[in-house]
Amino acid sequence: TAASAASALKDHSGAAAGLFNNMRTPAALISGAIIPLGILTAPDFEEGESKRSKLLKKANLLLAMSSLLSELLAITYSTVAINKLAEVQFHPTSTVSELIMSQFELAWIGTNVHFLLG
Repeated sequence: TAASAASALKDHSGAAAGLFNNMRTPAALISGAIIPLGILTAPDFEEGESKRSKLLKKANLLLAMSSLLSELLAITYSTVAINKLAEVQFHPTSTVSELIMSQFELAWIGTNVHFLLG
């Protein structure tokens, strides 16, 4: 009946915020590890080294920078979504997936893609 269907709907904002936070925290930890491991301790360019060696050192730095940027984007997407979940009252849904796919699909995809690319 309509009454039982309406009773199955509820606010899943807390669960959705938890899912976004489950991506944000590891992304922040990885970002913190990339800076000392990939950027601060990057090998120096030395005179007389081969082109291949220079190319690999440049690729190492480029990979570290792009990984850091991707993780920062994952953190940004998830933080904005968490803030919106806290600020806005959404219509009740039957599942947390329904809430995410109806209101936060881009943020969810962006968070996951950038987390995995980083």
